[in-house]
Amino acid sequence: MPPETPRPETAHRETRRDARAPDVASLDARLRAVERLAHDTDPGGDTPADDIAALADRLDTVERRLDDLDAATQALQGYVGDFEAVNESVERRANAALAAAERPPAAHPIPDLPDPDPTPEPAQNADSRDAGFLARLLGK
Repeated sequence: MPPETPRPETAHRETRRDARAPDVASLDARLRAVERLAHDTDPGGDTPADDIAALADRLDTVERRLDDLDAATQALQGYVGDFEAVNESVERRANAALAAAERPPAAHPIPDLPDPDPTPEPAQNADSRDAGFLARLLGK
């Protein structure tokens, strides 16, 4: 015997009832999931508020440590910057000394006059040397 086919006037009721049955079950499961989230029945005793407070404390601790690290980094950068400034100053002075040492000796400012004798004669005093230089400048 073939299975009974529903009568056309009641066929839509059975389909609606069958379609509604899974919807009620899925709604019930969803409602229970929402209630679990809202009322947190975790046996550990931690509620979402406790978790949030713990996370806020950890965040405060991390922010303090980050501020300390930032301050230490800035101090080190300043310390290294001071060394670089000192090194640049020493390098400039060393370069100036090297340039002065490598510079050829200056020629006499007046090329037609001979260079004065670097060792004065013991018999002359300072006034006679000055008079000789002045006389040479004035052409006497």
